[in-house]
Amino acid sequence: MTHVDENFALFAKAKRTGATSCWVYLNSCIYKAISVYLLSDKRAVNRKIISNVGKNMWKLRLLLIFFATSFAAKAAQQTPVTNLKFLSKNGDLVSKRYSELNVNALFEFVHLHRVIDPQQKPHKYGGIDLTTLIKKEFLDVSDNDIITFISSDTYVSSLKYSEIVSTQAMIGTEIDGKPANWKNGSPGLIFPPSKIPNLYSTDPTWWSWWVSAIVQGDHKSSLIIDGNPALLDKCTDKLKRILPYPRGRRAFKEWKDKKVDIEHCSLESLILQSGKSKTKDTKVQVKSIWVENYIGKRTVLKTPAKDIYLFRAAAGAAIPTSMGGPYQLCNGLEAAECIYFVSSIGTGGE
Repeated sequence: MTHVDENFALFAKAKRTGATSCWVYLNSCIYKAISVYLLSDKRAVNRKIISNVGKNMWKLRLLLIFFATSFAAKAAQQTPVTNLKFLSKNGDLVSKRYSELNVNALFEFVHLHRVIDPQQKPHKYGGIDLTTLIKKEFLDVSDNDIITFISSDTYVSSLKYSEIVSTQAMIGTEIDGKPANWKNGSPGLIFPPSKIPNLYSTDPTWWSWWVSAIVQGDHKSSLIIDGNPALLDKCTDKLKRILPYPRGRRAFKEWKDKKVDIEHCSLESLILQSGKSKTKDTKVQVKSIWVENYIGKRTVLKTPAKDIYLFRAAAGAAIPTSMGGPYQLCNGLEAAECIYFVSSIGTGGE
């Protein structure tokens, strides 16, 4: 693998956690300094120096990417992932501990998509064979079913079941016979490089760290508010915009850069209609509202409920799981900041 491939792989993962801005800023500072230096009086000498710098620029870029990736790793979610949730397309939710799942797959390769410190030599990776696991948990799975992997930081990778079979995908949990930790991206979605040689070096978004949930297709689960199904019959206001989505790999053809009709309503009106907070008062106490998603992550809202909107459908259909559906809560009608995979909302405190 070339230096360019390694750089791309690292940069793509650094980009995922927001380290891009740091990397770009450092690059811009260096190029700005070079430009100023070139315009000084000692131009001939400076050009020779710059020429030497240019020959070694790939080393400098690799160093910058290393620092950016390390920065991203420190800022990333470091809480160990111990449970794996399975959500079938009919809405059944099952949770199992990773310790209950059998390690039944083993591959040896150089892993460039770890959270920190890309490897320079091959290691033996042990894990859970996904073909076997998915057939066991999702009884009626078919080749064209979209299987979505959701990480603890809500990163998403969506693949057809047939792709999982052909690439021999696995959830990696061990390295050289020992449990892998969060720095290795464990438990993570990984592939034998021999099965996806082109994707290994050019599309790191296939690889997901800290897998917390596996979802089959676009499930039909209800949104729960204060323990009861939400009343969504009046949540039908329409807005034409590009559908927001979580970071990760997904099929973009029908969504990318396309404005669609999104059915929505304010969170405040939804709570007043559906929850135990039914009252003539049109205000909802902000501090008492929490939101939970399908991987069990709970968020206490800081924004007034009247300024938060539930997105419940797009282009006349339910929002796909791969796009953060079926329910999203967004901080404003035009905002890109959203909570994805929303499963329940409560008004009784944390």
